Amino acid sequence: MWQRGLLAADSGSYTTQDEELLARIHLAETAGALRYLRARGTLDGLAVEMKTKTGRRSRLTKAGYEKWRMLRSQDALAFFQSKDIGAVDAFKLKDLEGRPLFEKDGQLSEPGQTVLNLVIADLEAHWVTASGEVLGNRPPPKRKTP
Repeated sequence: MWQRGLLAADSGSYTTQDEELLARIHLAETAGALRYLRARGTLDGLAVEMKTKTGRRSRLTKAGYEKWRMLRSQDALAFFQSKDIGAVDAFKLKDLEGRPLFEKDGQLSEPGQTVLNLVIADLEAHWVTASGEVLGNRPPPKRKTP
């Protein structure tokens, strides 16, 4: 964990929060974060080469993960703005289950990542505005009547 910048070099142990962050970094790697960052420039300081059973492999650092999250958040904001949703209103969007798409610090939340992944893959995605209107990249789902 210290190679990735998750722990100080002199740290002898890690916390539950460190383990959770590492799990989120693994998910980002699986989602193509290294390829995404490489396409936008250099990986200097954003990844480290680590020895694996099959050779050497690039792995995200904490700084790389944070940069990926920031860039993805900007991508999501740009997408919503292209759908005529202002920046202030975009930060109030929720998924169909009522979970916010952005965290309080402006970063894309996990539900927000899911919506953005669907949009990028050109799959059906929906979100709910602060006024309760259901929008999406396809016609909204029909509401079930009791």
